[in-house]
Amino acid sequence: MPVLHVLTLLLLPLPFGSPDTPPWGFPQHRVVCEIAWAELTPATRRSAAAILRAEGEYETFAESCVWADVRGARYHANHWVNVPPGDDAVSAADCPASGDCVLNNLEAEIAVLARSSDPGERARALMFIGHFVGDLHQPLHIGYEYDRGGNQTAIRGLGGGYDNLHKVWDRYFFREEAQDSRALARTLHADISAIDRTVWASTELTDWANESFRIVEDYVYDGLVEVDGASRSFELSADYEARNLHVAEMQLKKAGVRLGRLLNELLDPG
Repeated sequence: MPVLHVLTLLLLPLPFGSPDTPPWGFPQHRVVCEIAWAELTPATRRSAAAILRAEGEYETFAESCVWADVRGARYHANHWVNVPPGDDAVSAADCPASGDCVLNNLEAEIAVLARSSDPGERARALMFIGHFVGDLHQPLHIGYEYDRGGNQTAIRGLGGGYDNLHKVWDRYFFREEAQDSRALARTLHADISAIDRTVWASTELTDWANESFRIVEDYVYDGLVEVDGASRSFELSADYEARNLHVAEMQLKKAGVRLGRLLNELLDPG
């Protein structure tokens, strides 16, 4: 992979990643980070570009946001929180202080980016933060242990590798648009209002996790048509995608705005 070109990051008319980037990793992570990049102040962009220069692999911030799934597991294996069905909210018991879960891991990397002077540590922290904010907004990363966040619920009839519920929410809703994550990010970013931005950015990490859990409780499993109960195999109802696409789009927009706000606070506090 080529060394980071800082000028590529700083001089794009609208600072989204290159459309020629190979489609590896989950496109939704790149969409979240494209939106976040558009939310950054000029000073934060310069700081982020300088931090990533130490890592030296990625041409854009959006590309770096998939690193945590590619090589980051040796630092943080768990990118989720398990919450029992029917709980009111994510609690300390779901993510104990000593536990490896996405909330703890995100908080740890925020602290590294805020305090460390080591270039490699800061680059790693920035890439983890970009990734973990996206994970917190994928509802099934705040899901049920028995179902492994939708991975144990088989989905039939979709083809294309969308063979479980987690993959449906990861990629299926955006299977066509995600071929160009830059374009999808532009479309979603243009739909964010000033009121949306103010309301979404005023929340905290646990609020984000609880929003995702409420989506799991209220929407994710509603509309699954059982095919074989013994093997937990289902089909999606005819209107499942139409009813949930807006929810998935909203989560990407919220994640981008909140990630942008978080990085502005960390890298351009003035």
